[in-house]
Amino acid sequence: MKKVVFIVMLILFMVIDTYTLYLVSPDLLFPHKSIYVTNQDDDIAEKVKAYFSIQYEISKIVYRQGFPDGYYLDVYDVGGEKHEEFDDTFNVPGSDTIQEYFRNLKPDTPKYLRLFEAELIVEFLAVTVISIVNLRKKRKKYR
Repeated sequence: MKKVVFIVMLILFMVIDTYTLYLVSPDLLFPHKSIYVTNQDDDIAEKVKAYFSIQYEISKIVYRQGFPDGYYLDVYDVGGEKHEEFDDTFNVPGSDTIQEYFRNLKPDTPKYLRLFEAELIVEFLAVTVISIVNLRKKRKKYR
C-alpha cells in the first residue's frame, strides 16, 4: 500500500512539473525584455513615442526580437492597459537606437520559473525524507 501511495505521489509531482514547464516554456523559448518607464528613464520612451507616433503616456514597454532583424513592442499606457503591438520588421535606420537599447537589456525572468524551482525543491525534499524513513524502518526490521 505504501508503494502505491509513493508512486501516486511521484506521478502527481510529474504532472505538476509538466504543467509548470508548459507555463514557463513560452518565456524560455521566446524571451522578452521589458522596461517600466519612470520619470527618470523616459528618454527611450520618448524615442518610441516619436518613432511609432504614440499620443498617450507610456508606463511599460515589452520588447521581443523579430525575424530576421526586426522587433515587436507591446506598449502599455499609464493605466496598465496594452494598446497595440508595434512592429518594425524592416530595420529602418531610425529604429536602430531603439533596438540597440533593448538588445542590451537582460531578458525578463520567466513568470513561473521561481514556482518551478520551488516545486522541484519541495519534491526533492519529500522524496528524500520518505526514502530515509523507509530505509530506517527496514534497518529496524532486520535487527
